[in-house]
Amino acid sequence: MIQASCSLVVPYFGVRMKHLTPFEVISLYAGHDHTLPGLFQSRAGKRLERPCIVFEGRTWSWGEFSDLIDSAARMLASRGIRRGDRVAVMAGNSHVQVALLFALARIRAIMVTVNPEFGVAEAKYVFDHAGVSAIACSNATLQVAEQASRDMSPRPWFVLVDGAAGAIPDFSDLIAHSPDAELPAGPSGDDTCAIIYSSGTTGLPKGVMHSQRNFVVTGEHQVARTHIQPGERTLCILPMFHVNALFYSVAGTIAAGACLIIAPRFSASGFRAPSPFRTRVHTSWPRWARSSSTPILDAPGRRHGSSTSTARTSRTTRWASSPFARRP
Repeated sequence: MIQASCSLVVPYFGVRMKHLTPFEVISLYAGHDHTLPGLFQSRAGKRLERPCIVFEGRTWSWGEFSDLIDSAARMLASRGIRRGDRVAVMAGNSHVQVALLFALARIRAIMVTVNPEFGVAEAKYVFDHAGVSAIACSNATLQVAEQASRDMSPRPWFVLVDGAAGAIPDFSDLIAHSPDAELPAGPSGDDTCAIIYSSGTTGLPKGVMHSQRNFVVTGEHQVARTHIQPGERTLCILPMFHVNALFYSVAGTIAAGACLIIAPRFSASGFRAPSPFRTRVHTSWPRWARSSSTPILDAPGRRHGSSTSTARTSRTTRWASSPFARRP
């Protein structure tokens, strides 16, 4: 199966900055403990006012998104989510999924990603198998999620990521009306932060457990693979129920201290750069395949090539074995 990760690169203010090596990028920030909160705070410390997340026209700075993560973690703790509890997310891409991933990691709980296209039987299998305590879904997936979880005991509680419906609250409203719960002691790099289910090619889907250390190391590895710069923006178009979007697009952007633009879903018409600046799209493949870069239009009638030639991208796999090696 081909996997793709899209990075839309936009220099701040249209100014071409000095290109830093992966080692120089990582060295900009304080050390961390290989946890998601540790990684995020080490980057946020120097970038509080810089843009961190962009979704549907709204931008959160690193400081603002750090506050959102903290508030979400306190909300989850006030609702009884504890270490090792699983919370399912069954929705299209949004800033809420990123906030929940880091908030759950902060309280040593686990995010279970669920394909929003699943039917009742498929969703029921994941909910039951993972033993989820809560379900964050969208209005579009609410009916399926409710039917899939109705026989669970205890019944998971629900929160919507895109606006309240009936008695089910919206994520932002739930945060605003939750008590200021005390947070537990910080997590360990060996804590599980995500369970992502396989496609079930040879049998029933398997719940693959990913540690916080795995997420952090993969993100820093992505900095080495694609040379993401702190002053760049990456466009995440892949679904966040998949490991590629979370562990490459999200983790790589956070590890670089860059800005993540989240697309609700892939759209061919919306794939063109949402910026007047020159852009580059990088498409990564599994390590056993070649990596390629796709040129896109950066102005009407004008096409530019990638900054990475075919010969050079064929060597990307070898760079990946040494995260902070210099570019050949």
